[in-house]
Amino acid sequence: MPDSARKATARALAWLAKAQSSDGSWGDSRYPHNTAITSFALLAFLSQGHVPDRGPYGKEVGKGMRFLLSCAREDGYLIGTRGGNMYNHGMATLALAELW
Repeated sequence: MPDSARKATARALAWLAKAQSSDGSWGDSRYPHNTAITSFALLAFLSQGHVPDRGPYGKEVGKGMRFLLSCAREDGYLIGTRGGNMYNHGMATLALAELW
């Protein structure tokens, strides 16, 4: 990866770490505590080798992972209490598979 891309990625991960909600999720005003958005953020950290509870972003990755796990309904649907759809479920499933 070129040095400029490496620096941009580092800045992006630092921004994501600051944008994480206290419950471990990521989202915006329209979609707070969203499993899909949280999954995208986690995949960004994972793509750079960050894992739950280890290293510089381990705390953020661990909190995000626990948020996704807390969103599992009794039937296994990963949308949480705020609702969602199959897209949210699919992205959460992908992120959890990568975390595994």
